[in-house]
Amino acid sequence: MNALVFTSEEQKLIVEVKNKLTIANLSSKYPDIADLLPKLNDFMQRSEVNDDVFYVRWLRAYSGNVDKTISGIIELIRWRQRMNLDQSKLTRFVELFPKLEEFLCFMGSDKEGCPCLCLAISNFVPGTLQPYELIEELVGFVLEVAFHELRLQTGGKLEKFVVVIDYKGWSLSCVDTKLDKSILGTCQNYFPERLKLATLMRAPWLFSTAWAVAKLFLDEKTTEKISFVYESDMLSELRKNFDDSTILKKFGGQAEKAKTLKEYLEERLSNDETLLDYYNKRPVRSVE
Repeated sequence: MNALVFTSEEQKLIVEVKNKLTIANLSSKYPDIADLLPKLNDFMQRSEVNDDVFYVRWLRAYSGNVDKTISGIIELIRWRQRMNLDQSKLTRFVELFPKLEEFLCFMGSDKEGCPCLCLAISNFVPGTLQPYELIEELVGFVLEVAFHELRLQTGGKLEKFVVVIDYKGWSLSCVDTKLDKSILGTCQNYFPERLKLATLMRAPWLFSTAWAVAKLFLDEKTTEKISFVYESDMLSELRKNFDDSTILKKFGGQAEKAKTLKEYLEERLSNDETLLDYYNKRPVRSVE
Protein backbone atom coordinates (compact mmCIF):
# COMPACT_ATOMS: atom_id res chain seq x y z
CA MET A 1 0.00 0.00 0.00
CA ASN A 2 1.80 3.10 -1.20
CA ALA A 3 -0.49 5.70 0.33
CA LEU A 4 -3.08 6.05 3.05
CA VAL A 5 -5.84 6.85 0.57
CA PHE A 6 -9.21 5.10 0.68
CA THR A 7 -12.08 5.49 -1.74
CA SER A 8 -15.47 6.61 -0.44
CA GLU A 9 -16.78 3.08 -1.03
CA GLU A 10 -13.91 1.60 0.98
CA GLN A 11 -14.64 4.01 3.82
CA LYS A 12 -18.23 2.78 3.91
CA LEU A 13 -17.09 -0.85 3.89
CA ILE A 14 -14.63 -0.20 6.73
CA VAL A 15 -17.49 1.11 8.86
CA GLU A 16 -19.56 -1.96 7.98
CA VAL A 17 -16.73 -4.30 8.99
CA LYS A 18 -16.29 -2.50 12.31
CA ASN A 19 -20.01 -2.62 13.03
CA LYS A 20 -20.16 -6.35 12.32
CA LEU A 21 -17.02 -7.22 14.28
CA THR A 22 -18.80 -7.57 17.62
CA ILE A 23 -19.48 -10.45 19.97
CA ALA A 24 -23.23 -9.96 19.60
CA ASN A 25 -23.10 -10.24 15.81
CA LEU A 26 -20.60 -13.07 15.51
CA SER A 27 -20.93 -15.33 18.56
CA SER A 28 -23.24 -17.83 16.85
CA LYS A 29 -20.90 -18.29 13.86
CA TYR A 30 -17.62 -17.95 15.77
CA PRO A 31 -17.96 -19.38 19.31
CA ASP A 32 -14.45 -18.17 20.22
CA ILE A 33 -15.07 -14.56 19.15
CA ALA A 34 -15.10 -13.24 22.74
CA ASP A 35 -11.53 -14.48 23.13
CA LEU A 36 -10.38 -13.40 19.66
CA LEU A 37 -11.60 -9.79 19.54
CA PRO A 38 -9.36 -8.52 22.39
CA LYS A 39 -6.40 -10.24 20.69
CA LEU A 40 -7.32 -8.59 17.39
CA ASN A 41 -7.47 -5.16 19.02
CA ASP A 42 -4.14 -5.69 20.78
CA PHE A 43 -2.53 -6.80 17.53
CA MET A 44 -3.79 -3.78 15.60
CA GLN A 45 -2.64 -1.40 18.34
CA ARG A 46 0.87 -2.85 18.16
CA SER A 47 1.20 -3.38 14.45
CA GLU A 48 -0.85 -0.80 12.52
CA VAL A 49 -0.63 2.97 12.11
CA ASN A 50 -4.43 3.00 12.35
CA ASP A 51 -7.15 0.37 12.26
CA ASP A 52 -8.56 1.48 8.91
CA VAL A 53 -5.30 0.59 7.13
CA PHE A 54 -5.62 -2.94 8.45
CA TYR A 55 -9.27 -3.31 7.44
CA VAL A 56 -8.90 -1.85 3.94
CA ARG A 57 -6.05 -4.23 3.14
CA TRP A 58 -8.31 -7.20 3.85
CA LEU A 59 -11.24 -5.62 2.01
CA ARG A 60 -9.11 -5.17 -1.09
CA ALA A 61 -7.92 -8.76 -0.88
CA TYR A 62 -11.53 -9.96 -0.86
CA SER A 63 -12.81 -7.45 -3.43
CA GLY A 64 -14.96 -5.62 -0.89
CA ASN A 65 -16.77 -8.71 0.44
CA VAL A 66 -17.38 -7.84 4.10
CA ASP A 67 -18.23 -11.36 5.30
CA LYS A 68 -15.12 -12.86 3.69
CA THR A 69 -13.05 -10.02 5.12
CA ILE A 70 -14.28 -10.74 8.63
CA SER A 71 -13.68 -14.47 8.18
CA GLY A 72 -10.13 -13.82 6.96
CA ILE A 73 -9.35 -11.53 9.88
CA ILE A 74 -10.67 -14.06 12.39
CA GLU A 75 -8.58 -16.82 10.80
CA LEU A 76 -5.53 -14.55 11.04
CA ILE A 77 -5.94 -14.16 14.80
CA ARG A 78 -6.60 -17.88 15.23
CA TRP A 79 -3.45 -18.62 13.23
CA ARG A 80 -1.31 -16.20 15.27
CA GLN A 81 -2.65 -17.84 18.42
CA ARG A 82 -2.01 -21.34 17.06
CA MET A 83 1.55 -20.40 16.05
CA ASN A 84 2.03 -18.58 19.38
CA LEU A 85 3.65 -15.96 17.19
CA ASP A 86 3.95 -13.26 19.86
CA GLN A 87 6.34 -15.54 21.76
CA SER A 88 8.47 -16.45 18.72
CA LYS A 89 12.16 -15.58 19.00
CA LEU A 90 15.34 -16.12 16.99
CA THR A 91 16.41 -19.12 19.05
CA ARG A 92 13.33 -20.97 17.79
CA PHE A 93 14.81 -21.06 14.29
CA VAL A 94 18.50 -21.62 15.00
CA GLU A 95 18.57 -24.98 13.18
CA LEU A 96 16.80 -23.57 10.12
CA PHE A 97 19.03 -20.57 9.46
CA PRO A 98 22.09 -22.47 8.11
CA LYS A 99 19.86 -24.41 5.70
CA LEU A 100 18.12 -21.25 4.53
CA GLU A 101 21.39 -19.47 3.80
CA GLU A 102 22.00 -21.84 0.91
CA PHE A 103 19.13 -20.49 -1.16
CA LEU A 104 17.38 -17.54 0.54
CA CYS A 105 18.59 -13.98 1.16
CA PHE A 106 17.55 -10.33 1.21
CA MET A 107 18.51 -8.41 -1.94
CA GLY A 108 18.12 -4.94 -0.46
CA SER A 109 15.04 -2.94 -1.43
CA ASP A 110 13.48 -1.84 -4.69
CA LYS A 111 13.36 1.79 -5.83
CA GLU A 112 10.28 2.43 -3.67
CA GLY A 113 11.83 0.92 -0.54
CA CYS A 114 10.06 -2.45 -0.57
CA PRO A 115 12.31 -5.24 0.79
CA CYS A 116 13.26 -7.96 -1.67
CA LEU A 117 13.53 -11.65 -0.88
CA CYS A 118 15.76 -13.52 -3.32
CA LEU A 119 15.69 -17.30 -3.78
CA ALA A 120 18.13 -19.54 -5.67
CA ILE A 121 16.01 -22.63 -6.21
CA SER A 122 18.78 -24.90 -7.55
CA ASN A 123 20.46 -24.78 -4.12
CA PHE A 124 17.36 -26.11 -2.37
CA VAL A 125 17.16 -29.75 -1.28
CA PRO A 126 13.53 -30.90 -0.78
CA GLY A 127 12.69 -32.27 2.64
CA THR A 128 15.51 -30.42 4.43
CA LEU A 129 13.27 -27.67 5.80
CA GLN A 130 11.06 -29.31 8.42
CA PRO A 131 8.85 -29.34 10.37
CA TYR A 132 6.66 -27.37 8.00
CA GLU A 133 4.76 -25.76 10.87
CA LEU A 134 8.04 -24.21 12.05
CA ILE A 135 8.62 -22.86 8.53
CA GLU A 136 5.14 -21.36 8.66
CA GLU A 137 5.98 -19.72 11.99
CA LEU A 138 9.27 -18.36 10.62
CA VAL A 139 7.56 -16.90 7.55
CA GLY A 140 5.08 -15.10 9.79
CA PHE A 141 7.85 -13.92 12.11
CA VAL A 142 10.00 -12.51 9.28
CA LEU A 143 7.13 -10.81 7.46
CA GLU A 144 5.76 -9.16 10.60
CA VAL A 145 9.19 -7.75 11.44
CA ALA A 146 9.82 -6.59 7.86
CA PHE A 147 6.46 -4.86 7.55
CA HIS A 148 6.78 -3.25 10.97
CA GLU A 149 10.15 -1.80 9.96
CA LEU A 150 8.47 -0.28 6.91
CA ARG A 151 5.67 1.21 9.01
CA LEU A 152 8.20 2.87 11.28
CA GLN A 153 10.02 4.35 8.29
CA THR A 154 7.03 5.49 6.26
CA GLY A 155 4.16 5.94 8.68
CA GLY A 156 2.31 3.01 7.15
CA LYS A 157 2.40 4.25 3.56
CA LEU A 158 4.50 1.40 2.21
CA GLU A 159 4.07 -2.18 3.38
CA LYS A 160 4.72 -4.52 0.48
CA PHE A 161 7.54 -6.86 -0.43
CA VAL A 162 9.13 -8.07 -3.65
CA VAL A 163 10.28 -11.58 -4.51
CA VAL A 164 12.96 -12.52 -7.05
CA ILE A 165 13.34 -16.24 -7.75
CA ASP A 166 16.22 -17.61 -9.82
CA TYR A 167 15.37 -20.97 -11.40
CA LYS A 168 18.74 -21.56 -13.05
CA GLY A 169 19.60 -25.24 -12.64
CA TRP A 170 16.07 -26.12 -11.49
CA SER A 171 14.73 -29.63 -11.99
CA LEU A 172 11.75 -31.63 -10.76
CA SER A 173 13.96 -32.93 -7.94
CA CYS A 174 13.76 -29.42 -6.43
CA VAL A 175 9.98 -29.65 -5.93
CA ASP A 176 8.65 -29.74 -2.36
CA THR A 177 4.89 -29.34 -2.63
CA LYS A 178 4.31 -29.31 1.14
CA LEU A 179 6.84 -26.52 1.58
CA ASP A 180 5.30 -24.55 -1.29
CA LYS A 181 1.88 -24.88 0.30
CA SER A 182 3.20 -23.87 3.72
CA ILE A 183 4.97 -20.74 2.48
CA LEU A 184 2.51 -19.64 -0.21
CA GLY A 185 -0.49 -20.39 1.98
CA THR A 186 0.91 -18.35 4.86
CA CYS A 187 1.70 -15.34 2.66
CA GLN A 188 -1.65 -15.38 0.90
CA ASN A 189 -3.97 -16.26 3.79
CA TYR A 190 -2.46 -14.13 6.56
CA PHE A 191 -0.61 -11.34 4.75
CA PRO A 192 -3.06 -10.22 2.04
CA GLU A 193 -2.21 -7.37 -0.32
CA ARG A 194 1.45 -7.55 0.72
CA LEU A 195 3.09 -8.94 -2.41
CA LYS A 196 4.02 -6.15 -4.79
CA LEU A 197 5.75 -8.23 -7.45
CA ALA A 198 7.27 -11.67 -7.94
CA THR A 199 9.85 -12.06 -10.71
CA LEU A 200 10.59 -15.65 -11.75
CA MET A 201 13.81 -15.75 -13.75
CA ARG A 202 15.47 -18.38 -15.94
CA ALA A 203 12.72 -20.94 -15.42
CA PRO A 204 13.20 -23.95 -17.74
CA TRP A 205 10.39 -25.27 -19.92
CA LEU A 206 9.88 -28.21 -17.55
CA PHE A 207 8.96 -25.77 -14.78
CA SER A 208 5.51 -25.37 -16.34
CA THR A 209 4.53 -28.70 -14.75
CA ALA A 210 5.46 -27.58 -11.24
CA TRP A 211 3.92 -24.15 -11.83
CA ALA A 212 0.58 -25.77 -12.66
CA VAL A 213 0.63 -27.33 -9.17
CA ALA A 214 1.86 -24.21 -7.37
CA LYS A 215 -0.90 -22.11 -8.94
CA LEU A 216 -3.47 -24.23 -7.13
CA PHE A 217 -2.39 -22.56 -3.87
CA LEU A 218 -2.67 -19.02 -5.25
CA ASP A 219 -5.62 -16.76 -5.89
CA GLU A 220 -6.06 -14.77 -9.09
CA LYS A 221 -4.85 -11.49 -7.58
CA THR A 222 -1.58 -13.10 -6.53
CA THR A 223 -0.90 -14.78 -9.87
CA GLU A 224 -1.41 -11.43 -11.62
CA LYS A 225 1.63 -10.09 -9.73
CA ILE A 226 3.91 -12.86 -10.99
CA SER A 227 6.03 -12.41 -14.11
CA PHE A 228 8.39 -14.79 -15.93
CA VAL A 229 11.66 -13.40 -17.28
CA TYR A 230 14.09 -14.96 -19.77
CA GLU A 231 17.81 -14.86 -18.99
CA SER A 232 18.43 -12.46 -21.89
CA ASP A 233 15.97 -9.95 -20.38
CA MET A 234 16.96 -10.50 -16.74
CA LEU A 235 19.04 -7.37 -16.07
CA SER A 236 16.82 -5.00 -18.02
CA GLU A 237 13.73 -6.25 -16.16
CA LEU A 238 15.41 -5.98 -12.75
CA ARG A 239 16.56 -2.44 -13.54
CA LYS A 240 12.92 -1.38 -13.85
CA ASN A 241 12.55 -1.87 -10.10
CA PHE A 242 16.09 -1.92 -8.66
CA ASP A 243 19.23 0.21 -8.80
CA ASP A 244 22.36 -1.51 -10.12
CA SER A 245 23.96 -1.16 -6.68
CA THR A 246 21.22 -3.41 -5.27
CA ILE A 247 21.12 -6.06 -8.00
CA LEU A 248 23.39 -9.02 -7.27
CA LYS A 249 26.41 -9.54 -9.53
CA LYS A 250 25.13 -12.95 -10.62
CA PHE A 251 22.19 -11.11 -12.20
CA GLY A 252 24.42 -8.49 -13.84
CA GLY A 253 24.31 -5.88 -11.07
CA GLN A 254 26.94 -4.50 -8.70
CA ALA A 255 25.98 -5.95 -5.30
CA GLU A 256 28.72 -8.28 -4.05
CA LYS A 257 26.82 -9.93 -1.22
CA ALA A 258 23.25 -10.29 -0.09
CA LYS A 259 22.10 -10.26 3.52
CA THR A 260 21.04 -13.57 5.06
CA LEU A 261 17.74 -13.95 6.85
CA LYS A 262 19.59 -14.42 10.13
CA GLU A 263 21.65 -11.25 9.61
CA TYR A 264 18.54 -9.23 8.79
CA LEU A 265 16.73 -10.36 11.93
CA GLU A 266 19.75 -10.05 14.25
CA GLU A 267 20.03 -6.37 13.32
CA ARG A 268 16.56 -5.87 14.78
CA LEU A 269 16.13 -8.38 17.62
CA SER A 270 18.32 -10.01 20.22
CA ASN A 271 18.29 -13.81 20.43
CA ASP A 272 15.96 -13.95 23.44
CA GLU A 273 13.68 -11.12 22.39
CA THR A 274 10.16 -12.23 21.50
CA LEU A 275 8.10 -10.73 18.70
CA LEU A 276 5.90 -9.14 21.37
CA ASP A 277 8.99 -7.57 22.97
CA TYR A 278 9.99 -6.23 19.58
CA TYR A 279 6.59 -4.62 19.01
CA ASN A 280 6.57 -3.11 22.50
CA LYS A 281 9.98 -1.46 22.14
CA ARG A 282 9.09 -0.02 18.71
CA PRO A 283 5.51 1.33 19.02
CA VAL A 284 4.12 2.29 15.66
CA ARG A 285 1.28 4.52 16.83
CA SER A 286 3.80 7.12 17.94
CA VAL A 287 4.81 7.65 14.29
CA GLU A 288 3.35 10.87 12.94
